[in-house]
Parts: sequence; structure tokens; C-alpha cells
Amino acid sequence: MPSETPDNLECIEAANRLIAEYYAPNIYHMTDMSSDRSVGGRADLITSVFFDVDFGDPELTDGDLSTGNNWTNLENYSSGLTGNIDALDPYVYYSVVWAEDYWIIAYGYYHPRDWAGGGACCGTPFTISDSHENDYEASIFVISRDDYNLKGAFATFHKKFLKYSTTEIDLTNNPNVFIDDRTHGPVMNLTSGECIEDSGNPCDGCKAFFPNNPNFQVVYTPSENGEVYVNTTPGTGERLYGEGKYKLEDIFGSHEFSLNNQRDNPFVFRGPANNQFYAATDENCLEGGSASAPWGFGNFKHSKQEIRASRMLCRDRRP
Repeated sequence: MPSETPDNLECIEAANRLIAEYYAPNIYHMTDMSSDRSVGGRADLITSVFFDVDFGDPELTDGDLSTGNNWTNLENYSSGLTGNIDALDPYVYYSVVWAEDYWIIAYGYYHPRDWAGGGACCGTPFTISDSHENDYEASIFVISRDDYNLKGAFATFHKKFLKYSTTEIDLTNNPNVFIDDRTHGPVMNLTSGECIEDSGNPCDGCKAFFPNNPNFQVVYTPSENGEVYVNTTPGTGERLYGEGKYKLEDIFGSHEFSLNNQRDNPFVFRGPANNQFYAATDENCLEGGSASAPWGFGNFKHSKQEIRASRMLCRDRRP
């Protein structure tokens, strides 16, 4: 592991990747096939923000990178209408902050949809917005630069910021992250037979994870040789199961299509300090863009009483 802070961009990107690879989590992902909105469970698979973009197109424009058509293009992918792209390859986004004594590593999980089931879940008629285009949640690890051990961890989703101590997380191997279906809240301290509760979606049930049983969830592990894929099979309980290898993507990478280098693209990000993903709004029970950008998680506020009661950590709004 790097001992000193690199002094140039190329070296710090290489060091950040080494750190992110070393601590990259294993991901246990629940899926749901019970609604058309799930697109056969595909709405619960992690992927790239630009899963529907053909980067080989010589006439690619800023508008072609739009995240305002990702809801629809997920269905187009399912119908085989997306053309020459590697759609739904699993991605995990990362960033590394170098503090004096710690590395703070954020791993982000993107889905084209945060979805509810439709019908009663969206009101009658569609008046309650339980779904929105784009979804981005994250796990955060605090690592000692002295002994390279985990000192704490956090999860952020739906304006929650959950704190974990080292006694609550097994770090014998890579950390385990459990991601819910529909709303995609990640947690880190589940045992076999437990489910993620209170994830913020009124239509979201409670499906138990069984990490040692491969027929209950999709299991992702980091790719070690550049191979990126996901293989799934319909299972019992209207869910997919299977396994995949994900690609790590630097949020602040220097290449043209990193998320940070698209921060000023109005077809990708919007809002104060471009802190939300751009999203479309329509009559189909879809909310406007409410998914936080990777740098937008601090843009919510809670009272001191709420923080104490919920064990949340938050900060004031900053650009």
C-alpha cells in the first residue's frame, strides 16, 4: 500500500485505484421481478451511469450522455434495442480522500431506476411519487494509514447516514455489502436470514438474505483481470440469483467521461452545485431528479434530535 501521498495526478490516480481495489466489497444484491417496473429484475442490477452510451460513436455529443432517458433505455435494453453497447455491465464507482491518518473510501452503486410497484403503490390515480429515474447510494470505509485496518464505516441512502463500528462489520476478508431491491439501500451488518428494513419505499417488502445460499441473491465480487459480467437466472420468490464481476470506476478520474468531468454537463447533472442526476419527469408516477450525485450526499439536514435518535451523521449544505 502507498506510504506517502503522491505528488502528481497520474500517481495519485494509480494509488487511489490500488487502495480501492484492496478494500473493494463483496456485494449481495436482492432483486424483485414482481412488477413490470423491475424490467425482469434488471432494475435491481448495478451498472454504469452511461450503460446506454456507445462510446465508440465518433459523433457522440453531451446530449448522448443524458441520464434523462435511462429509465426508458433500461426497457430498451431488455428488448434488445440498445445497439452496440455493453449494457448492464456491473460497475462500482469509487473515490479516495487522503486525510493525515486515514484513507476515506467511498464506493457508489448506480441503478437506472429507484422503483415502486405501480398500482396502489403509486396512488389511485398516480398521485404519489414512489419512483424516480436514476439511483445512487454509497458505502464509505475509513481505513488507518498506519496499520491498514478498518476503523469505521458508513452507509448513505435516502437521506440516511448510518454508522458502523468495527465490532459490527466482519473484515476478515473484503467487506460485505447487502443492497436491497427497488430502493437499493446498502447495509453492512446483516446475518443470514435477515433483511433490510426501513429503506424508505412504502411498497418495499422485507426479503431475507442468505449469503451462503447462491439461490437467493445476485453476488458481485471485484474483477481482478478486467473481466466484467453478470449472469442471472430467475429463482423462487420472483427474484433473480446469480453472480458477477464488477468494474471499479474512479469518480474523479482524469479521463473525459468520468462523472466529475461530466459534472457541468446539464444532461447528466443538475441542481445546486450540480448535486443531482438529471432526470426526466412524466405522468407515469415518476418523480423528477432526486438521486444525489456522488458529491451531493451532504445536501440534507436533520435536527440534533434526529441525529441522536437515528445515529445519523450529516453536515450542512455545501457546494
